[in-house]
Amino acid sequence: MMKHLHLLVFLMLSLSATHVAADEYNYEFTSAPFSGAGTQSLGGINWTLTTNAGYFGYNSTNGQQIGSKANPATELILSTSGFSGTISEIDVTTGGASGYAGYLNVTVGGNAFGNTYTVTTTVTQATFTGNASGEIKLIYSPTSAKALYIKAIRVVYSPDGNGGDGTITIPMVQGLAAFNALADGTEAQLYLGDEDEARVTFVYGKNAYIRDNSGAICFYGFDKMPAMAYNQHIAGYITGQKSTVGNMPVLKSTANTNTTLLAIAEPVTEPNVEPRVITSAEQSQHYADWVTINNITMTDANNGTDDMGVVKVVNSFNTSHYTTPVAGQVYTISGIVNSTATDGDRLSPIYNKTVTRVGNPTFPTDAEFLPISLSMGIEGILSIEITESTPVYDLMGRRVNPTNLPKGIYIVNGKKYVK
Repeated sequence: MMKHLHLLVFLMLSLSATHVAADEYNYEFTSAPFSGAGTQSLGGINWTLTTNAGYFGYNSTNGQQIGSKANPATELILSTSGFSGTISEIDVTTGGASGYAGYLNVTVGGNAFGNTYTVTTTVTQATFTGNASGEIKLIYSPTSAKALYIKAIRVVYSPDGNGGDGTITIPMVQGLAAFNALADGTEAQLYLGDEDEARVTFVYGKNAYIRDNSGAICFYGFDKMPAMAYNQHIAGYITGQKSTVGNMPVLKSTANTNTTLLAIAEPVTEPNVEPRVITSAEQSQHYADWVTINNITMTDANNGTDDMGVVKVVNSFNTSHYTTPVAGQVYTISGIVNSTATDGDRLSPIYNKTVTRVGNPTFPTDAEFLPISLSMGIEGILSIEITESTPVYDLMGRRVNPTNLPKGIYIVNGKKYVK
């Protein structure tokens, strides 16, 4: 690895958490602002109550009452989009009447924030922590026909650099596996050291796919990302929110994302990044990674099977050098294992080609990795004469010099031939 180049960047950096300015919002119910579903200003922040409760009242000890034994709430959500920046803590002082049973969950930006709280018959403070931004929802799930009370709400948040009384600590993790293990909606600082060997496997629009020695991830929708390209090194620090697209882990940009501490460099002496060879059954272990699956028998243009299970092939990157598979044929396909909420898991073919290495031009360059090729099984092994100008690839999809080829099997025009 290019340790000296990276160390020049990191000599003055330490493995510490990030701190950003924070403010607090506090509201205590000293009356009953809600007399039904709708929106009310609570301490200058608009909150919207969605509920089917048939009764509303106030108790000086317990606060705003929503529902009763005769007219309970079977659904109850209190939400607001009034906070900009990063939210680190939400406290809700709440409880129920005698015999009340139910749960409280909090989401921020559509993702779970903290853990489920079991609401008791005593009005107490429930604390939810994380690092996320977006709409806050307090989601109650009553399982009994009793009154619910909300006494107070507290929100700790970073107001996008407007100042504040204290700090929010953004946790730091090292390596992609540790970042991917975070709960969705968690904001964290990702550190990639030389020992993590992080490399770029593919770039498409605002999305960059990164692999290190522990896993893979997609830097998703990054307007703030410097230009990246296949085969580059990635090292340093970057802050973002852990999320998922379908089942694929992604790092999303937040108000605290800053790429100035991220080093991006061309390789010098390292081998080219190549796809990992897996089976269909292993796709769920390689989300966001570049893989090759061999001997896929296609049932139609998008679906096939190997010996271990099903492969769904979608040309979502509109990649070059890709030809639509033919039903009944057997193929080797290389691509990114990605996922969507509607389509589920899929293999999206990609084409990569290396470039000349300025720091070490003697290292093998001009390698090409094909997205698709016919496998043995239907066509069998064929023979053909090749010339010096014929594009010839090995079984990994790398372009090779056709002069003085050793004996073996090669790919020409998408088919396998033998020398």
